[in-house]
Amino acid sequence: CNLTATGLRAILEPVVNDEALPKLEQLNVGSNQEVGDEGACALGAALQHLGKLQVLQFIDCNVGATGLRAILEPIVNDQALPMLRGLSFKGNRGNNDEGVRALVATFNQDEFRKDAELWT
Repeated sequence: CNLTATGLRAILEPVVNDEALPKLEQLNVGSNQEVGDEGACALGAALQHLGKLQVLQFIDCNVGATGLRAILEPIVNDQALPMLRGLSFKGNRGNNDEGVRALVATFNQDEFRKDAELWT
């Protein structure tokens, strides 16, 4: 759908400001190369407001390690997304050694749900 970082921020703004979409269970931002790290950082900032989210798909969005960390940090440190069962990060620039280490570290957290699935 040619979503850009600016477009994703516009979608997420009411989520953050007005607690919109409180029952959202799945979010697929896939196949939007213009989202990049900037859009991933916006998503990371909004995750604490998406507590019912179970599946997050961020496929082929041109996201590097910076964007990946922005998404993973609130999941691990702030325990955002307590219901997360699946995370897909296929086809992004962050699927390198640094990014994979961050993903593995997230899924090795004692507090993290052991039944969650990771698709890379």
